[in-house]
Amino acid sequence: MTTDELKGFGLTDEQCQQVENLHNGEISSLQGQIGEKDTMISGLNGQLSEANKKLEGYDPEWKAKAAQAQTDAEAKVNEYRFNAILEKEIKEFGAIDNVSVMAHLDKDKLKLADDKILGLKEQLGEVKKGFAHLFKTDSTLPYVAGHTGGSDGKNVGNKNEQANAAFRAAFGK
Repeated sequence: MTTDELKGFGLTDEQCQQVENLHNGEISSLQGQIGEKDTMISGLNGQLSEANKKLEGYDPEWKAKAAQAQTDAEAKVNEYRFNAILEKEIKEFGAIDNVSVMAHLDKDKLKLADDKILGLKEQLGEVKKGFAHLFKTDSTLPYVAGHTGGSDGKNVGNKNEQANAAFRAAFGK
């Protein structure tokens, strides 16, 4: 604000001078803060450029190495995901032992797409033809009866005598 505007509010010359002094003091304080911030920013920019120079000095290929590390990590994740889905699908196909079945597969011919492994069912069909014992069968196992309650070898004489007595009674002797 100008002095004339302050006088328009009904302030005296002395009051206008006091308002201007207060205003100039605030402006000086803010300018000092801005100067401090500018100094701090220029110092940080200097530190950043020094740090970048040091990084480039230590290993000029750090960007390439970081990209390679990222690629390696993605490959490991994809391999883990492929193997997990492969084991799940082999189990669903009816394999008894996943490891034994996987030993007969050509993994280079298998591709992962949409959480399914392409070419797996064909290979599993061939493995099942050649190694049927590695897969569950649809036939049921024969029923094996347990103990029939026959003689256990103890008290054979008593049971023989009881049987003979039963025959004698049946034939009237």
